[in-house]
Amino acid sequence: MKSIINWSAWKKIGFRFIFIFLILEILTENFIGNIFLNATFFNNFFENIFTKPLIWLNNQFFNFPYNPNYWNSISGTLILIRHIFYFIISVLGSLVWPLLASKAINYKKLNFCFSEILKLVLSLKVFGYGIIKVFPIQMGRPSFIDLHKTIGDLEPVYLLWVTIGYGQPYQIFLGIAEVVAAILILFRKTMVIGLLLLLPIIANVILLNYTYIIGILDITLLLLIFNLYLLLPFFKSFYDLLIKGNSAILTYNYYNFSNIKLKNTISNFVAIIVILTFTFKMVSAYYMHIKLKAIDESRKYSEIKTFILGNDTLKLALGDTVRWRFWSEKMKNEKYMVTLAPMDAKKSTSYFLEKDTINHILTLNPLINTPSKLIKLKYKDLDDRNWHIEGQINGKNISVDLKKILPEESLILMKTKRNLLNIDRKD
Repeated sequence: MKSIINWSAWKKIGFRFIFIFLILEILTENFIGNIFLNATFFNNFFENIFTKPLIWLNNQFFNFPYNPNYWNSISGTLILIRHIFYFIISVLGSLVWPLLASKAINYKKLNFCFSEILKLVLSLKVFGYGIIKVFPIQMGRPSFIDLHKTIGDLEPVYLLWVTIGYGQPYQIFLGIAEVVAAILILFRKTMVIGLLLLLPIIANVILLNYTYIIGILDITLLLLIFNLYLLLPFFKSFYDLLIKGNSAILTYNYYNFSNIKLKNTISNFVAIIVILTFTFKMVSAYYMHIKLKAIDESRKYSEIKTFILGNDTLKLALGDTVRWRFWSEKMKNEKYMVTLAPMDAKKSTSYFLEKDTINHILTLNPLINTPSKLIKLKYKDLDDRNWHIEGQINGKNISVDLKKILPEESLILMKTKRNLLNIDRKD
């Protein structure tokens, strides 16, 4: 690592800054959760600690719009403020460091330990992202209702999600590349290959995040910084190899600790963490894949043929949020659920569904933390495919005729089979 061992004053300041900044990010992002297998616990822990102080900073200094996510209170605005706060702390810390630390500090040793931490965190995080693509659960297959949504009405992130969800071979290929890179960067002889393989993958994700308005200042940018920092010692070797055409050594040099027993103990501990985490993530992804596949197979759809509200028969109209277009059922966590999708599919409402097959009554119970009200409907089967429901919603009588949609009636998009050779289909 010759390119950064010659410690000038500016290199020391730069190292102190990046060391403080990235350690703070590692401690408060869900990197720790990935190491200890429980990201949710650590996310909630740090969310409870940081939300109020960050809101106070925003109210006092920044006045950025703050719209918390529906699943937690840490929004893009608060994360941005946290980055700014860490940046200021890192600048001040890099200047104050010499006054508090011993002048005999071994920067070479500290840099090696810091690089090992970055390498471990980067590998665990990338493996987690990769394995949920190998078992394609990060972007699930679009549902029948998804396929009937108007593209122009979709949020950009949702458009990306359903596109990659449909293109499962691409998603699996990308996941394999991430998993391979995550494994390669753990070993001395293959670390540089793994980092170079990972570099365009992360850059592609950042570009997608920007293009589809998912966010740039997120965990992906931190992974890119990790990657570039680990590649920094080899920049001169890349220049000699690619520009000058000279031979170059691209092997990662380990720091030679005098205490071999301590070194072996740490190495064994890290190996156990990696094996446990990789195994846990792989098994979790596999069972989640099986679970989601079962949910997909349990889906049943019905198209609304007529919808009478009071005395009015409502026609299909774009953007209508009252008239239903589809009735969608599925089994999730051993509970039936139903989604009522109007013409404006973004306004769909989901309920827990209870069926009284003796009295032919459907009870729609609102989900937790939703403003929906309980609905009771009577139903009857007209034949194998057609059925009818009636009851009251918001004090108004409804009468609805529905027709079950058979699996073979799905849209052409989902019926088309991929072929390696271009052969005309028989329509």
